[in-house]
Amino acid sequence: AFDEIAMHGAVHGLAHCAAMWVGGGLNDLAPETIRRAVEVNVLGPTYVLREALRHMRAQGHGNVVYVGAIAVDAARPGIPVYRATKSYGKSLVESLAQATGSNRVKLMQVHPGPMPTRLQERVGDSFLDTVYTPPAAVAREIVRLLLLAPEDPYVSDLRVLQADGRW
Repeated sequence: AFDEIAMHGAVHGLAHCAAMWVGGGLNDLAPETIRRAVEVNVLGPTYVLREALRHMRAQGHGNVVYVGAIAVDAARPGIPVYRATKSYGKSLVESLAQATGSNRVKLMQVHPGPMPTRLQERVGDSFLDTVYTPPAAVAREIVRLLLLAPEDPYVSDLRVLQADGRW
């Protein structure tokens, strides 16, 4: 898909927002559900980021924003597989940001808290929160990060990166 897109011009940015919610205790989850969560939340970002970075490095610039989840830093009962698979994405982006070694190709992450979505309604009372991040605010931040110029400094997961991509 990236090759097809690149035929029409450069790949300037990527917002990786796809994920699969997996609620329930480990013993309660079917093996197929666990496998699918790994495919979507682990393999999906791995392959997408690999291709995006291949194009961005070749053209000498680009911005990637990975949308994670606050769940990676705030454990809650009933979501061990979701938390584990989203933690992989966080680690992947941190490692890729370190390895990029250039401010011209930026890898950033946003870990929004609970948002008032249908997911919050579906997961049940134990996951309903009283404080929400408005989805429009998260979207504005993602767009702001995607529009950073190659020479702009940036923050990735609360770490300030130097101009050469190292922290």
